[in-house]
Amino acid sequence: MEKEINAQDEFIDQLLLNNNISLRAIYKYADEHMKELEQAENIFDLKEEKDEKFCLALFRLMAGKYAADISKSFCERYNITDSSVDDIFFEKNKLFLIAAFIYNPSFFAMSWNLCGIIRSQLAYQAEMQEDVREPETGESSDRIEYIAASPEGPGFKEFGTPLENKKGVLVSRGAQFDVSYLQLIFRPKAELPDIFIDVRFTVKGKYHTLRLYKEDEIFISNPEEGKGIDYKNGIENIDFPEETDNNDE
Repeated sequence: MEKEINAQDEFIDQLLLNNNISLRAIYKYADEHMKELEQAENIFDLKEEKDEKFCLALFRLMAGKYAADISKSFCERYNITDSSVDDIFFEKNKLFLIAAFIYNPSFFAMSWNLCGIIRSQLAYQAEMQEDVREPETGESSDRIEYIAASPEGPGFKEFGTPLENKKGVLVSRGAQFDVSYLQLIFRPKAELPDIFIDVRFTVKGKYHTLRLYKEDEIFISNPEEGKGIDYKNGIENIDFPEETDNNDE
């Protein structure tokens, strides 16, 4: 939990920096608009047109280079005709959104999860549509088939052979308690600006994504996020790391 809170704080600090907003401005805004901040999650009810605009501004604020795809998918789901982001509306209301992240933790969690869910769905759809994903121009594919045996004994233990590409080394750890727990650790070869990365893979033909948060010099997933993933027959089709450019926008 402490790791997730630290990641949230770092993410918000980066938002403040990227959008040239000071903590003084946040405090002043909160003093004058606390009621609105406490009710920020009402935008997800989509009762008014401005709620739609708030959601699109939210995606632009949180999702960086993935914002356009997330916005398009969101608009298609809820029959919103225009998925473009209004620059004037965004600049006017980004202070409200960031302040709400700080003073309304539930709103931050809902926003974070919504972006993650839509992005995972888009990735899954792409996975189903393409048997083999073509690498980007000038880049080699990081998709590696990986079969490993289950670790033996109690507690978390590394299993299989670590996977390595030009970005770093990915290690798998597993544990057996009441259910299976899978944890992934990524050791980058060079400093990455991201505060988290997403690793995608399949287990028994089912698609999964684990989010690895930056902790000192490594990225590591929360064991609770890997709860119930039955890795004992191996994990495969690993695509790592999917970099999340949190410095976009």
